[in-house]
Amino acid sequence: MANALLWSAGREGPFNPTPQGAPARLELSPTALQFGARQGDGAPAEQAVGVRNAGGLPLRWSASADAPWLRVSPAQGELDAGQSAALNVGVDPEGLALGTHSGTVTVSAPGAENGALRIAVTLTLAAADGG
Repeated sequence: MANALLWSAGREGPFNPTPQGAPARLELSPTALQFGARQGDGAPAEQAVGVRNAGGLPLRWSASADAPWLRVSPAQGELDAGQSAALNVGVDPEGLALGTHSGTVTVSAPGAENGALRIAVTLTLAAADGG
């Protein structure tokens, strides 16, 4: 509807609720992930986190993990205003002790109005079933 009104008023181009010059703004969803694994079963499936540029200018981002058992891919990307991408987070439980392990994935976007956001990651490693 908004685009039709703009067109009828003689303005070319679509309606965009984000002001053109507004700074880039990083959004992540979800901001917490939980993984479960049994000793000897290998790594559980990766989980996706949505990375979105909710601002008006292009956004360059990079992702890093603070624990050796955490993996992220891709490690960086670029998003135009309103664009989204998926960041895959995985865990490797091999060599870890039984119990709960916590780590953080940090997604940084220099120049964005909110700079960096974190994803809390929890891995619970249980004993293998006997038998």
